[in-house]
Amino acid sequence: MPTEPPPVSPGSHPRRRRRCALERPGAALLGAALLAGCYSSHVDEAASRWIDDGLSDADRVSFPGHDRAAGRVIPFLRGFSQDHPSGHWNAGRTTSALGDVYVACVWGDPACPLDSFGRIAWEGLLGEPVLAHLPMDDDFSHWLRLWVLRAPPDRRGHLPRDAEGVLRVAEGAATRLEAAWVEEGQAVVHLLPVLRGTRVEHEGEAMPDGLDVIAAVPRRTGWHDGRRVELLDFTFLEGAFAGAMPTNAIHVLARLCTSDDAPAFCRSPGAPATWLVSESSLGQDLTGDGDTEDTNNVIDALPCAPGARRTYSPLAVLYEVTVRPGARVALVDTYRDDRRSDVASTLALERAVADGLLAEPAPAGIILDCPTPVPRGFTPGACAR
Repeated sequence: MPTEPPPVSPGSHPRRRRRCALERPGAALLGAALLAGCYSSHVDEAASRWIDDGLSDADRVSFPGHDRAAGRVIPFLRGFSQDHPSGHWNAGRTTSALGDVYVACVWGDPACPLDSFGRIAWEGLLGEPVLAHLPMDDDFSHWLRLWVLRAPPDRRGHLPRDAEGVLRVAEGAATRLEAAWVEEGQAVVHLLPVLRGTRVEHEGEAMPDGLDVIAAVPRRTGWHDGRRVELLDFTFLEGAFAGAMPTNAIHVLARLCTSDDAPAFCRSPGAPATWLVSESSLGQDLTGDGDTEDTNNVIDALPCAPGARRTYSPLAVLYEVTVRPGARVALVDTYRDDRRSDVASTLALERAVADGLLAEPAPAGIILDCPTPVPRGFTPGACAR
């Protein structure tokens, strides 16, 4: 086991510039800058507001989720993994770069900021997390290095609510800023800022395999530049990652536009060479079950699932896998059933490639935040013990 990391010098910690609306093309008015949230971090408690209240329409779009008639939602897509129905949420495009989040704990508290399963121990925090960046910022990331400010217990409720303030307080004699440590490296957590009221689709409903109920993702609140922000705490489902984010793989099955069952747009001028076996991409209900959530996506690794080629991670690299000309491969669009496919696992996919039925997986150049659901009562990391 590694020893406790040395204290971090606030002067050595990266401080990145926030991009204001006034600096973007087409934003010519001071009012646009104010609406985009370019405000002072020195906000009195009585005057503090939610981050949503100061966002332009363009900045709202940058937050994870989609607006629907019933409100904003993190959408869910059904697919397969290890020969069973599975699925994943799509929280939007991302990269493997890391951002920063700050929490405060009492000096000497070993159970703060993470519990023994790598989940954020909210009850032990002296205040709420402070995020360095938000989705409309140049340096925003879905994956956050966890920094802990060690402070006396009497600081509860009196800690800064902006990243610069945390770094200033860390220079005091009674406090110290250090990296939260897990296994071989600094803890990296999946703590996602969203607009207030954003729903995670299908939580509390049946798991894709029908054997249990999808665990709800806890809602928390944090701070950014003196404004409140709603957070989805995926550490409750995933725990913390060590040092960097591993990558998962999602294989997106596709058919040629020259196939007999190709959709109508394949006959349009300039049509792509392939079409994805995905109801949401086509805007069609391929399986006739009344929704557009079904795909033949094959997810490599699930939390705690044995036999995966990779370690589970919500950081998903997309690969397109095309059915070869003339090959007879029955997928969900063939069976008209979201629970049946000849390609329902990474192993089955590899066999179909070896047999000449599918083309080699081709990187799509897209990285997404795709957490997968877990059943109620799931404990991250417990399967490895």
